Amino acid sequence: MTDSPVNSSWVAAISLLCLVSAGPIAHAQQTAPVTEIKIKQSPPSTGAASKPRMLSAPKRKSTAKKTPRRAPIAVTGGGVQVDNLAAIDVNEAGILVPSSGALGIDMWRGTSAALVARMLPELPVNSPSSTMQDLLRRLLLSPARAPQSTAIPDPNPTQLPTDVNVGGSLISKRLKVLVETGDFEGANELLRSLPDVKRDPELNRLDADIGFYTHDLKRACALAEREISIQSTAYWQKAFNFCQIVNGEAERAALGLSLMRELGLGDDVFFALAEALIAKEPLVLTSLPDPTALHLAMMREANAKFPSDIPGAVSPAVSRTIATSPLTSQEIRLDAAERADTAGALPKATLRQLYASVDFSEADRANPLSRAEVEFGPMVRALLYHTALTQTVPTAKAEATSRAFSLARDEGRYASTVQVFEPVLHRIPPSAELKWFAPQAVRAFLVIGDRARAKGWYQIIQSSAGLNADSRRALEKFKPIAWLFEFEDQNMRSDKMITDWSKAHENDPDVSEKAALLFNVLEALGLNIPENAWSPYITAARRSAVSLPSSGVWRRIVALANGDAKATTSSSPVLPPTSLKTPSLEAVQVGRNRSPQVITSVLEQPGGRPVRVGETVMLSLIAIGNAGPATIDPFVLNQVIKALGQAGLTQEARALALDAVLAKGL
Repeated sequence: MTDSPVNSSWVAAISLLCLVSAGPIAHAQQTAPVTEIKIKQSPPSTGAASKPRMLSAPKRKSTAKKTPRRAPIAVTGGGVQVDNLAAIDVNEAGILVPSSGALGIDMWRGTSAALVARMLPELPVNSPSSTMQDLLRRLLLSPARAPQSTAIPDPNPTQLPTDVNVGGSLISKRLKVLVETGDFEGANELLRSLPDVKRDPELNRLDADIGFYTHDLKRACALAEREISIQSTAYWQKAFNFCQIVNGEAERAALGLSLMRELGLGDDVFFALAEALIAKEPLVLTSLPDPTALHLAMMREANAKFPSDIPGAVSPAVSRTIATSPLTSQEIRLDAAERADTAGALPKATLRQLYASVDFSEADRANPLSRAEVEFGPMVRALLYHTALTQTVPTAKAEATSRAFSLARDEGRYASTVQVFEPVLHRIPPSAELKWFAPQAVRAFLVIGDRARAKGWYQIIQSSAGLNADSRRALEKFKPIAWLFEFEDQNMRSDKMITDWSKAHENDPDVSEKAALLFNVLEALGLNIPENAWSPYITAARRSAVSLPSSGVWRRIVALANGDAKATTSSSPVLPPTSLKTPSLEAVQVGRNRSPQVITSVLEQPGGRPVRVGETVMLSLIAIGNAGPATIDPFVLNQVIKALGQAGLTQEARALALDAVLAKGL
């Protein structure tokens, strides 16, 4: 719900409450009935604004672990340095350096502050693409000069409109998105890098949210006790009330709840959890429509189980917290863990442990593939992981792994599932008997970033191509991807490769869709696609449903993709998008172990026109969205790849293309 100031009667009542001395309510009997509550969210309160000083409960010395504060990172000249605190804009702070992926101190040069402020909250946090996850994190954590109120004039005026109220600091907007991604460690480090000066109030709220998400209640409650006397918002009133309960001040909390209800503060989930905690009664929530960090902390404190109807569009922060909640059912934990893992918010080892912890019946273990033919979802993937891990016959391992990959691709979780199955893949040796599995193995090891094993499986495809027609078709289908990874001659005729690919797919009902993606990606990366290669796909077939960005974002991406000249940096040459040279796989791996492109200075095109690195990354991510690069219109992906190349991010452009084609099964 949206915070609103609480009226003066509420302030006076809370001030009086804080002076009341009362002991905790006696524990309820263990046989107390279970309270079942159907949650219906109430509209937010609209109390009048009021800011008198409030008395808080007696302050306690916090024992929360404190991270040493560092001076913020300032940007001056061509490098990064620690500067005088008084002269520093906290909006320019960051924790990355060029070697760890910083996007450059001038990444916002030429971009208006209004555009950045308005679009940062729209960044996708649930994308399955590891390249997008990496770019998002670097965008949020890079130190950079803050964008200017008035951008540098652009001879190609396709800037989005800026006449919109975009209140709030840039640093708080960055941190809010970072917390939503579930990167609590990065958010915490960025927070602790800021100077000890008066904070934007939103920063304190985000600081408390991290404490609630990670169940660091000492940290969150210390903030609530401090802020309740400064900010009379609904957020801090609820947080303080919960902390009273945790600290054994149940009677005060109960009176506070009663007053909040009378004043129309609407949050049925909060009231249900608070009342159950005060009464020490078990609680069953039948619905949780919009879980917040505070709700999750209260549920864990109340030992309440999560309902089964948690919305699928929750943030990775919520999914990560649910996945690590010990009292949650296995099915809900697994689903949340897969969501968090797909979005890059959960360590792979955690999901593997959850998969391995499921206790399957003898019937399930006896017929895992049969069950996987008629069911889908995290429990089936857990069964297939268990089967693949415990089987001793390579063929059986490969069959279970292959089925898991197919299910994951259909559900948009291909790359993350492959990475979770990495220990299984290492136990399946390449062999002629497994030539049917070889294309899947090559793709999987490319996702993981293991070039040597991918090449070994590709050689199985090559050696068997001359023996039968099926193997030959498999090779022809895979050659364009092999070209991208330098498994094939970089000077081979593109027209023959594309013609052979199309012929191998002649019986595939989805060939037009696959061709559109493949040809646009190859063209964006510099391979010439003959005009006659498109001819078979010029049809009047119905249009497929694809994701498209807004017209404003689309126009700007096209402008960024079609700059007057290629971008250059002072630290390394930039590979033009039209070049046929492929960077080595060691530098362009799909996954989190890819080395970042190093940008240490501003990029400029002829005439002094800036290459807008930050804007390019921000709008590219928004243009693709949460569904990922395999689902957007192929021409949009084509322009995004070119735009990233023009901004000097050629390695990332190629990695994004590979994310798309591998997720699509090409």
